[in-house]
Amino acid sequence: MNVLGIDTSTASSVAAVLRDDGASFERRPHTTDLLGPPTHSRDLLPGAAVVLDEACLDWSDLDCVAVGIGPGAFTGLRIGVSTARALASSHALALRPVSSLAALAAGIEAPLRLPLIDARRGEVFAALYQEERELWPAFAATPEALLKRLPDAPGTPLAAGTGSLRFSQ
Repeated sequence: MNVLGIDTSTASSVAAVLRDDGASFERRPHTTDLLGPPTHSRDLLPGAAVVLDEACLDWSDLDCVAVGIGPGAFTGLRIGVSTARALASSHALALRPVSSLAALAAGIEAPLRLPLIDARRGEVFAALYQEERELWPAFAATPEALLKRLPDAPGTPLAAGTGSLRFSQ
């Protein structure tokens, strides 16, 4: 199955292709793009076209569009979901919703993973995963509240995502 994946839960757009032979291709944003103003309307479709080209696929070769459904920035999520729906509808593709935190966690190379998305307003969206199992469902918290909750984790998780960038500022 050839899958186009898109996510707009942060200020930057992400696009990836997973080919049916197992090869994957992705367009990752630069760190500076993650902290800047949203670029979805400018970058989402060109990014998808780039990864399709790198994968040597055309729109007609796709079987499915996977789209990040948050949590994240409301306007960005609307752009991503509406774009995915339009692509799926116009090309007769299956449409699959994916948790943005679960997708982020899948890219963290550690047994205990803490994906963090900047929720603005001084908060982060977070969840805790151990291997493929969700230990803490998605929640919003201030960095201080999250730090108080971490001792309840069954070990020390590796954190990643735009929320972790906010912690470092």
